[in-house]
Amino acid sequence: LAAGERKLDWAARLYDYLFPILCTADKARAHGQDELPDALCWLLRQDPTQPLGFSGGQHYDALTAQIIDGDPLFDGIRSDAKYQVMVYWARYLGLAERLTIKPVAEKVIADPSRAIAARLPEIFADELELPMQTFIQRLGAHIPVLDGGQVWNEMDGRLKAPTQAHAHLSQATSFALLRLEHAGKIKLAAISDAGAWELRVGRETKFPSQITYLETSK
Repeated sequence: LAAGERKLDWAARLYDYLFPILCTADKARAHGQDELPDALCWLLRQDPTQPLGFSGGQHYDALTAQIIDGDPLFDGIRSDAKYQVMVYWARYLGLAERLTIKPVAEKVIADPSRAIAARLPEIFADELELPMQTFIQRLGAHIPVLDGGQVWNEMDGRLKAPTQAHAHLSQATSFALLRLEHAGKIKLAAISDAGAWELRVGRETKFPSQITYLETSK
């Protein structure tokens, strides 16, 4: 490598290269990673206040309860080993976190905070405020495994129970947006009832209709 290129953030460039490949169905399929976007999307539908175990088969019990029998996703992450590989990728991509509870328990939390934060500049582009509807549409376009994305929408037909009603965000995305607001990166505001989306995590509920990007103002 040329001397000047050594100063580039190669880890960030690799992340930016891999993210769309591993989160977009057609790109993942072209690279032999067919099941990964579906598995990531399923993980992001889990309740972050009720983390899954990292081992012990708890994830398979959740799959059985949520996904239609015979779905190919069962083969994709049936075993602990395959599930754990998916968790490693989810954590690398900023879509989940692992929590170690001493002495031995390890939990997996659906939390796309880091992935969303990394894409805020692209989502907002040259704007600082967006209606929630517009933000969610752009979020799904940049992260297809989240609410409104292609992978997310296709997963709806594979669930035993219908997905949340329109204008209700998943708990994982709600959790991430509330975390980003707490960190001072965004501001969620209820400007009007029209266009409001429900964010719900555990007992906390919010109904924002507008989101403001604060990072560039610091």
